[in-house]
Amino acid sequence: MTMRIILKSYLHDLKSKEGGEKVPTIRDLAKSIGMEENTLFNISNNRIKQLSLETSEKIISEMRRRGFNMQVSDLLMYQDDSISQSVQN
Repeated sequence: MTMRIILKSYLHDLKSKEGGEKVPTIRDLAKSIGMEENTLFNISNNRIKQLSLETSEKIISEMRRRGFNMQVSDLLMYQDDSISQSVQN
């Protein structure tokens, strides 16, 4: 079982749909929520072991403030590794 952070793909999908004009970059998003850019970069690339509810709330709140209807499922994804492996075999 794996929890994955899918922020990077969410932002990429938004840019594809919206033309990328209003969609914030990782740098813009980090600055607006008061986080180091490198930290948010690591979060968006799923390079962390823990993501606090507080940080998740800041990301989702900021995206909603910018007019995007972001949900928790746009930030996190649960993947059952046993199902993934049985499908591959």
